[in-house]
Amino acid sequence: MSAGTGAPTEPRRSVLILGAFGTFGRLITDALAQTTDLPMIAAGRRLPEVHPEFRAGIRALAVDSHDMSAAVLEKLGPAVVIDTVGPFQTRDRNLAKACIGLGIHYLDLADGREFVQNVCALDAAAAARNVLVVSGASTVPALSSAVIENLAAAFSEVAEIDIGIAPGYSGPKGLATIRSVLGYVGRAIPVWRQAKIGCARGWGDTKRHRYPPPVGRRYLSLIDVPDTSLIPLRYPTLRLLAIRAGHEVALVHHALRCLGVLVRIGLIRDLAGHARMMQRVAGWFDGLGSNNGAMHVRLRGRGKDGALQSRTWTLIAENGDGPRIPTLAAILLTKKLLHVPGYAPIVLRGAMPASNLLTLREFEREWRSLAIRTCLTGDACAEANGDFVSTASSHRAT
Repeated sequence: MSAGTGAPTEPRRSVLILGAFGTFGRLITDALAQTTDLPMIAAGRRLPEVHPEFRAGIRALAVDSHDMSAAVLEKLGPAVVIDTVGPFQTRDRNLAKACIGLGIHYLDLADGREFVQNVCALDAAAAARNVLVVSGASTVPALSSAVIENLAAAFSEVAEIDIGIAPGYSGPKGLATIRSVLGYVGRAIPVWRQAKIGCARGWGDTKRHRYPPPVGRRYLSLIDVPDTSLIPLRYPTLRLLAIRAGHEVALVHHALRCLGVLVRIGLIRDLAGHARMMQRVAGWFDGLGSNNGAMHVRLRGRGKDGALQSRTWTLIAENGDGPRIPTLAAILLTKKLLHVPGYAPIVLRGAMPASNLLTLREFEREWRSLAIRTCLTGDACAEANGDFVSTASSHRAT
């Protein structure tokens, strides 16, 4: 990766959003439309039957991401491409390569561990073309790394990191996301234990975590995400890393654990192949869940004085705003790349995962209009009873 010598001049300002009529693509399109005047191209495999109302300067386009050739990209002429079309585990890097060849910045919301990590292979080509290629511009690793960096400032040595993601059940259940999760349920996934890579089962090692109201207790199980490979590289004293997620409806969460057992013993060979059916079944339980979600990041280690300490950052999202969190990194990076007023330009060039590209303060600014609140335990906050401080004051501890 490299840094430019100054703010680059962008001959183009338009943004191409792929998967713009899906869950995350739609939220990104809406957010950029409401907060910027950037020209946008909202592209999806097919236009929705009920055509969305777009402001002036937004063009709707029916095109499959697999058909997004260099010739099509050159004709559309965007400055930035935001790719939300998962599951990324089965995707190649041809689109990113085409963007690099045309001098177009590329961002994706990938959550596939190997897919995100392997983007570094494009670093030299992207730097040579003076473009930024970022993979994993989503909750993990973009937001998770920003939170860890913020908390780690109070430590002389970080020994353990625990991350939990607990979305509201009544939120959108995208087919690509379901396929992504089913792809590792019951299968061997890497984990960081005793300061080395080990092996565990996807959706195993289940724990129960108590979040402040209105979220409450949630079951969380191991997931396969880019952070497993990326975080240990940045924190050499780290001995234990656990990253879990869970369904709000306990019955659904444990049913998925049972399916994982069937995968492990070989009775189910391709659980991801049943994703569409699982999507339908999941909808049966919508009435048992809510639209409130949470996330936590806990660090344990030694403070600046050498004493053992633990600090936990907790986020609560209400009123259905949780699904907006995975979109914020791509929104922020787009605004910084295209010099939207009020956003510090990003001059970094090359190809890299989304780790440590944004600060927690930048995320806090972006979600300040949403029903999102955060807390840092041990600093004017009591996680147990849900006594939260405001987003602005939660940052001051570090």
